[in-house]
Amino acid sequence: DVVDRIAASVYKQGEQQMAAGETALAVTSFLRVGEVAPGTAIAATAQYDAGSYLMEMGSWAQAETVLTGWRAANVSHALAATLPAKLAEVYQQQEKWGKAADELSVMAVSDPSDDVKRQSLYLSAQLYQKDGDIKRAVEQYRGYVNSYPQPFDLATEARFELSELYLAEGNLKNRNFWLNQLVDSHDAAGAQSTERSLYLAAWATTLFAETEFNRFKNAQLKLPLKRSLKKKKTAMKKTLAEYEKVLNYGVADFVTEASYRIGEVYVLLGRDLMASQRPKGLDALELEQYELLLEEQAFPFEEKGIAIHEANAQRSWSGTYDKWTQKS
Repeated sequence: DVVDRIAASVYKQGEQQMAAGETALAVTSFLRVGEVAPGTAIAATAQYDAGSYLMEMGSWAQAETVLTGWRAANVSHALAATLPAKLAEVYQQQEKWGKAADELSVMAVSDPSDDVKRQSLYLSAQLYQKDGDIKRAVEQYRGYVNSYPQPFDLATEARFELSELYLAEGNLKNRNFWLNQLVDSHDAAGAQSTERSLYLAAWATTLFAETEFNRFKNAQLKLPLKRSLKKKKTAMKKTLAEYEKVLNYGVADFVTEASYRIGEVYVLLGRDLMASQRPKGLDALELEQYELLLEEQAFPFEEKGIAIHEANAQRSWSGTYDKWTQKS
């Protein structure tokens, strides 16, 4: 009883100091309760209050010491559930991103509010990413997308971050999976789609189109010409289909690039036809006739490519001038 009365007296002194605006002195009094009455309920309350007031004062390092010490000694205390939120802020203020993310991960599982769980999960992913812990960041972003498809804008950003994290790891298979997710989720979003999701869908599709363009460009025309030309035209169709998707999104940043690439597809096919291997054993007349046949095949492609480049270049007259219109 005597110890409890001493503890209450010191705690009361701290309250009076707080009322007088002497926060630093009040914190000292609250911490002294633990010295004069260790192990008591009032000592636990006083230490918790001291940690909270240290946060208000911006004494983040001391607040961390006090609150982590309190947690270790009061695992089953009713206030223990409030510690992750406090420590998450304490760690963020000290730029201890990984530790802050750990606390937010706890909140993402244990907080009674679904909205707090959702926000904590997303923020933990961001902080793991900031801390350079790519593995944990991927786990959290992936968990977020799977658990919270709504709100759509944040789920879209999580998909984008996953594509970037996998790119940083050099995991192109998983990167392409999340690029596809950006495209598919936007296409299925309907009225929920945003300008950002539209932009990212066009961006991702442009990346896929560029891959197909390089396959087309690298497909060589060699003898027998009929067989190799068939393969090149197949690659051409895939390339054009991807760039048509880009054009359909109508995002200005990618429209001029898609138009340029489409023009190049036709021009390159014409040029490659003219540069293709000639059959062996042809005499001069046969070779001349073969050249004429190639020209008949190549000319329409070159003409179509030039027309597309002209149309792309003419966007400059209406104020759209970038490196793609310049290249056209």
